[in-house]
Amino acid sequence: MPSPNAINLKQLGMLEILGSGAKELLQGQITIDIEKVKLNYSLHGALCNIKGRIISSFIVTRSLDNEQGFWLIMSKDVLKKTQETLEKYSPFYKVSMKDISLEWTYIGLKELYLNNTLSQFRFSKERNTERKEHFIITKSLNSGYIIVNRTNQSIDIKPSNDSDIWDSMNISSLNPEICLETSEIYTPHELNYHLNERIDFTKGCYTGQEIVARMNYRAKTLPRIYKGRCSDTNLKLNMNITEETKDETSQKGGKLGNIIGLRVKGDKSDILVSLKNSSSVDNHFLIGKNLIVKETGSSIRLKK
Repeated sequence: MPSPNAINLKQLGMLEILGSGAKELLQGQITIDIEKVKLNYSLHGALCNIKGRIISSFIVTRSLDNEQGFWLIMSKDVLKKTQETLEKYSPFYKVSMKDISLEWTYIGLKELYLNNTLSQFRFSKERNTERKEHFIITKSLNSGYIIVNRTNQSIDIKPSNDSDIWDSMNISSLNPEICLETSEIYTPHELNYHLNERIDFTKGCYTGQEIVARMNYRAKTLPRIYKGRCSDTNLKLNMNITEETKDETSQKGGKLGNIIGLRVKGDKSDILVSLKNSSSVDNHFLIGKNLIVKETGSSIRLKK
């Protein structure tokens, strides 16, 4: 019987980057220091455009098949866009790129399931990835784990096909991942990527780095992420959050932020929102003043 503690992550895919120039290419394009990615240590990172907006987010790990290769595990729908962006720079390096998504399967595991079923693996802050002949297990930022297993090799896990469970884990952990709908809309700070080591501020230049660094060091206030709930099941990613006004004939308050994560289940929507710091957000928590979704007029309630 499929376990709800193991989830089939059909939404994921993987881009392989091989060659002697793979490390140098990635170091100049993505937000993390590629030198820190080791055989048993993977990193979550992102690829930005020249305006500092995130094209894709991913886990960077070493290839299981090639010692000079890297894998980028990401939402499948932004993989082609990521590949096309990196290929613009590939003529300057000795690299090849390939979408190898179909060669592997992706399973998400809750931490309790991992401890009970795969207790032989021991993870730590310095060792967040384990590797075997035909699979790797790596830590996710939503407190779960991802197994990347070779498609033609069986694995003794029966996952559920309810990928909403994984979405819920991401929302609970304040972990927004980029999909095609959110690609090139948000800066790393709007998704709090500066707080979870997705951005390395000491590594040097990458595309969009100047804008990202300027926001980090010069902005007076930075956005924050909150989880919340709404009774409207018609919400969509990127919808605007504003404050409710008493006078229905007047314009609603100014934009406070956006929906950056969403899970619709039954008659409720669990959401992840990015909001700029303001008195409206403070009033929401202090005196219960409603925040609303601008496009639908739906009230939302946030949790700290």
